[in-house]
Amino acid sequence: MQGLLSQNYLSNAKMFGGSGSNIKSIQHYEVNFAASSAEQDVAITAVDLTKAVIRGTGVLVREDAGFSAMATSLEFKNSTTVTMKRYNATADYNIVSFYVIELNSIKSLQSFSAATSTTSAVATVSAVNWAKSEVIYTYQTSATTVRAGSVEFYRSSNNLNFRANQNVTLTVVGFVVEYE
Repeated sequence: MQGLLSQNYLSNAKMFGGSGSNIKSIQHYEVNFAASSAEQDVAITAVDLTKAVIRGTGVLVREDAGFSAMATSLEFKNSTTVTMKRYNATADYNIVSFYVIELNSIKSLQSFSAATSTTSAVATVSAVNWAKSEVIYTYQTSATTVRAGSVEFYRSSNNLNFRANQNVTLTVVGFVVEYE
């Protein structure tokens, strides 16, 4: 699943420098997440990992497998590979859609991961100017329904707090981008 704090990120002049001139490249992928697989690598065109982020945009579920088979986390394995992960494999494939966006210039980029087997997961990041920063995340969960697996996000100082509606296994991965 995806969490976006900036709703119109491709046209947001404050974050991307006017008309989008700060974007070096955008790669879009729609990938069949193989049946009976909980993890799968996707080959991408090489990016500079100090300036690139992954934005999950959706999952098409091919069967009624439950939310735990749908919620997909996305993370860089290296500069040419994105790894997709979900809590439960399915008997049929899902289609996962995401963007890899490489920027020309940013002040800082931090990757984070947080996990829990209760309701709350916390990731601590270095100090940034939050007025010029964005949090981008995806997650996987053991929750079987959307209601149980929905994740709310809030920030407290330099802690990124993620909370599920019920006790579930939850892994959140993402980025904090601080723009210049």
